[in-house]
Amino acid sequence: MSMLKLHPEIVAYVKSLPPGTPTRMITERRLRRLTADAPEEQFSMAMQVLPGFAAFQTLPRSKAS
Repeated sequence: MSMLKLHPEIVAYVKSLPPGTPTRMITERRLRRLTADAPEEQFSMAMQVLPGFAAFQTLPRSKAS
């Protein structure tokens, strides 16, 4: 249930990962650690602990995503 507390941009990042992404790259343990913080703090922490999240933020995305 705590995964529901993730910042929407973090959820979008996880959903955007392609099939075949190594399972150890993004783990439930890493994501669960983020849920203890407020959404604003989750975002800055994700930039540090989630591989590729910072680059994901620079990609143009449609509003429908």
